[in-house]
Amino acid sequence: MFRVGYLENIISDRHLINHCSLRLDILYFLGYDIDEELPPRKSNIF
Repeated sequence: MFRVGYLENIISDRHLINHCSLRLDILYFLGYDIDEELPPRKSNIF
């Protein structure tokens, strides 16, 4: 997910998670389903 933040020029973790949850192409790239929640912002899963 940090790669997406770098490419989209998003510094904040909160903004990055919100941005990724709204974009279907990014969810597909990350391997998440539409109804699946992203991990919490403090987790090391990124």
